[in-house]
Amino acid sequence: MLPIGRRWHCPRAERLRRAADGGAFRSNDRGDSWTPIKGGSYTHLVVVSPNFAKDQTVVIGGAVDGAPPSISEDAGATWYPLSDLPGVGTYGHTNNLTLSYEHGVLLPIASTHQTIYRYHWPSLGLSSILAFSEPGNTLPLTISVPLNPDSTTQTNWAASENAAWLSLSPLSGTLPATLTLFADVAQLTGTTWTPLRLQTQWSLRQTETITIPVGVMPIRGRVYLPLIFRPRPGIYGRVTESGVPAAGIPLELRFYNGSTWSSIASTNTQSDGWFAFTSAPSLSSGQSYYVRYQNMTGANRLWTWHTRILDTFVAGSSSYMGDFDVANISLLSPANNVSVSLPRIFQWSIRPATPSDTYEFNLYAPSTGSPHFYTDPPLGYLGSYTLNTLPAGFNVGQDYAWEIWAYSPDGGYGISYETRMISFTNRGQVDRSSVGYHLQQFEGKIPGQRWLDFERRPVVAQPLR
Repeated sequence: MLPIGRRWHCPRAERLRRAADGGAFRSNDRGDSWTPIKGGSYTHLVVVSPNFAKDQTVVIGGAVDGAPPSISEDAGATWYPLSDLPGVGTYGHTNNLTLSYEHGVLLPIASTHQTIYRYHWPSLGLSSILAFSEPGNTLPLTISVPLNPDSTTQTNWAASENAAWLSLSPLSGTLPATLTLFADVAQLTGTTWTPLRLQTQWSLRQTETITIPVGVMPIRGRVYLPLIFRPRPGIYGRVTESGVPAAGIPLELRFYNGSTWSSIASTNTQSDGWFAFTSAPSLSSGQSYYVRYQNMTGANRLWTWHTRILDTFVAGSSSYMGDFDVANISLLSPANNVSVSLPRIFQWSIRPATPSDTYEFNLYAPSTGSPHFYTDPPLGYLGSYTLNTLPAGFNVGQDYAWEIWAYSPDGGYGISYETRMISFTNRGQVDRSSVGYHLQQFEGKIPGQRWLDFERRPVVAQPLR
């Protein structure tokens, strides 16, 4: 609910309420009139996002039949089920739900009288697709690709490609579904690959875009069945650099045993950019994995990339950690080791091969990491941020470091290779922008085990590298 005594800037919906007889209602005139938006008899819960003025997000709990909650990200105009969460209106028990953000991704968390559920946005988890063709064959190949998400949620999807020899049918639909590929092998002279892009929309704003390599290989002899994206064993994914498969990228599998992190395996990406940790042990309750890239070569790549957290894994199974790109985020302005006045525009280069990036501006004391200012939620696919006022805890004339973080839709994140030093000559003006920020010690920046595992680079007041 919106707090009493403080006026919130809420475009499209200034007030939300729950009626005693069920249902939720919206008001655009500060409560003089109300319009029903969702729910019915015994709707137990209405939860408003902490960033409602910006993201217009609200979740409504299920009814007495245990129906799952529903989420709206446009103040009640459209709704999507959160199918893998328990109904918060189960008869005889008082269940709860809360909303927060993690790495720029909305994170619903539900609790019942028995346990706590952390919502997992679904994923298709596809790998590569490879089909075979006999030399001299001119008939098109037909490849059927099942699209089965790791969730019961029905959602929209769309597919696209830009190769003249490959066509798709259908181009969009509702999951689960089957996508059919038609490969015109008469146009091909050898083994050929092209990217297939699949976009899924789990809610109005929570989307996933994955790139799947599709290949056709000529062989001798008759082929009866194409090989279709056979899942790779172990914990696997793919690394690109500016959109091109990156070979020889060193990676570590990081393991959390419930109290500390350690590296339990390392590998390098193959020539096609794929990697796999095939001998990872099973995870027990409270344990986690993620894959880390740490730059040890130079400024053309990110300083680091951490994939999403994996909380469940059974040895011998397959788990797709996603694709990520190691191309750097170049800092443009201000220059290193300068003193500036506020307001000031900070600029960096966006990465054209990863338009799903959302960027975050970070400012902190280099020696201790505290104070630490960062934009929350992240800024989106933007290459600049205006700092209007010096945040609380920061002082005029003192040296600070600034850098840029990029988040992927699946929860992975990377950090610019360069950190620049800066000081300020004034405190600036009152910041009235709609972008929020946080001031915390680095280890507590965003709740989650991964932040305890971060290895911060040394920063000195000299041009870096």
